[in-house]
Amino acid sequence: MYKIGEVCRITGITRKDLQKYNALGLVKPSATNMGGHWLYDREVFKKILIIQMFAEVGFNSDSIKRILESDEADLAGAFDKVTVLLEEKRNRIDEMIDAIRHIQQEISETDITPENVANMNDAQRIEARSLLSAVGDAILTPKLISARRVETDNSAV
Repeated sequence: MYKIGEVCRITGITRKDLQKYNALGLVKPSATNMGGHWLYDREVFKKILIIQMFAEVGFNSDSIKRILESDEADLAGAFDKVTVLLEEKRNRIDEMIDAIRHIQQEISETDITPENVANMNDAQRIEARSLLSAVGDAILTPKLISARRVETDNSAV
C-alpha cells in the first residue's frame, strides 16, 4: 500500500489533484491506516495514468469517470479514440514547431526590430506587420481548432 505522498511522488501529480480525483470519485483510497491517512494499492497508478491521458485530450471528469467505470470493450474503444486524438495533437504540435521555425527564419532574415521598422518604407512596414500577424495566426489557430474538436468529440462520449 502507498501513502498519498508516495503516490504523488511516483505519478508526478499534486496532493491537491489526488484529493480532487477522490472528491470526483475518479480515484478512491483502498484503505486508511490507523492515523486516518489514505492508502492506495498498485491499481491507482494505472487509473491516474488513464485520467491524465483522457484529461490531456480534453475529456471532462464526468466522461473520464464513465470511462473508468465502463467494461473492457468500451475502455478499449475509448483508448482507440484517445490514441487518435493524441496523434492528432502530436501532429498539430509538430506543425506548430515547424511553423515557428519557419517564422523564426523569416524574422531573422527580415530583422524586424523597432529600430529597423522605424527606417522601413510603408511597403516594408506592411510586410513586417503581415509577417507578425502570420506568427499570431500560426500559434493561435491550431489551439482554437483543437479546442473546438475536443468539445465536439466529448459530446459523443
